[in-house]
Amino acid sequence: MKLKSFAVFVAISFSIAFLSTAVYLILYERDGRKKNEEDNYDRETLDFPFLQDTKTIEFIMNSKVMLIMRGLPGSGKSEIARNIKQVYGDLAVICCADDFRLNDQGQYVWKIEEYEATHIKCNEKASRACEDEIPVVVIDNTNVDSRKLSKYITIAYNTCYHVVLVEPRTWWKYNITELAVRNLHDVTEVTLRDLMSKFKQMFAIYYGWFPSEEKLGTLKDCMLQVLRDCMGKIPSFRDQLAKKNYKDAQGFTEVTCNALSMPCLEKQPIRLHVTSFFDQGVFGHKSSDYASLPAVQEALGSVTTLTVIAWTITPRAVTARVKLNQSQLKLWGKSDSVTSGEAGRHFRINEATACVSETVDSSFVPISYANLAIKPAVGVGDTAHITLSLQRDTRPVQGQHDMSELVRLEMQANQDYLEYALTKGVARDYGDGHWAVYLNEPLYIDALFTGFYGS
Repeated sequence: MKLKSFAVFVAISFSIAFLSTAVYLILYERDGRKKNEEDNYDRETLDFPFLQDTKTIEFIMNSKVMLIMRGLPGSGKSEIARNIKQVYGDLAVICCADDFRLNDQGQYVWKIEEYEATHIKCNEKASRACEDEIPVVVIDNTNVDSRKLSKYITIAYNTCYHVVLVEPRTWWKYNITELAVRNLHDVTEVTLRDLMSKFKQMFAIYYGWFPSEEKLGTLKDCMLQVLRDCMGKIPSFRDQLAKKNYKDAQGFTEVTCNALSMPCLEKQPIRLHVTSFFDQGVFGHKSSDYASLPAVQEALGSVTTLTVIAWTITPRAVTARVKLNQSQLKLWGKSDSVTSGEAGRHFRINEATACVSETVDSSFVPISYANLAIKPAVGVGDTAHITLSLQRDTRPVQGQHDMSELVRLEMQANQDYLEYALTKGVARDYGDGHWAVYLNEPLYIDALFTGFYGS
């Protein structure tokens, strides 16, 4: 009897141990699966270039960038802001109206009568941070109200900050029921629906690649070296482009301008960049079409390396010619110059790529490119450039006009142009004051892809 009882006890003990082990393994597997799901969720929702990409982070740390969060309460804006602070540390300042709604005990207290005052204080904090040139200024508000959003854009414009608009990538960002559960300040579904009805996408006036001030300084120095070389070695260059009566130039030192004395150096444009798309409004493609493309959405707020291969020089403007790589060409949304003969081009916007330029003969290579160390692009993106300086009272778009005209001249040239050897390349006179300097070695500059939203 005792032996039988002992056997029953052993069986029961074994069964309990087996069940305990099974339950443990099930729970362990479930917790592991849950952790993996959470890790995947974090990777997906926080997969922004300014949080994950080393090149982008380094660029932003040494630049001036305003990251403006946009989204409803509970959508995940503050989580992004916290991660930005973790990545950039003391180089980042977070400006949030909610921070000015805390009482002495650190508790959040909502008072409708203080709503405007807290936003004014948030504006002031952002303004001070930009005036102090803090590299990263984060605006962690809903920014549903375009009037309030525009105030931050104005602050950024006045202090030469790049603006990147950031929306959470959470699956529930437009789910009212889920937002009501997740938001920290008990914002009701009624209020959330009201906010949702006011939320409108904001699109830039133009999109493009914006180099840092440091890299632009290096690029300008290279430009001036090339111009000095041309002035010193090519008499016809001086005759065509030198000013007869010198006046003060804007943005360059008196010594530089006296040495070069060129009308195209009279002023520098602000917000130097390579334009990838310009909103043509009712007359053409709109920013809303361009900005909704997956390639554009993925690239916004990321940094890439631009390749400068030549200079275009006329009495009206000096531009740095940029050769885009395949990834950059996917973001090109402008109509390019017209090639010679019947090889005209058009562009279209579709879901697969930004703008696709089409030529009758895509293998066409002009004679004028044959002996160049770095051959410019033919077709889509062939007018990509940075307008570095202008003649007084000349609009920045002049750089685009000059670039397009130069490409036309290159396509038609039959080696009847004059060519001159320079220290870092060759200069060509295409006639009527159109000059190009083709570099033997490219210049590389990092640039942030984002939009310009006005002032």
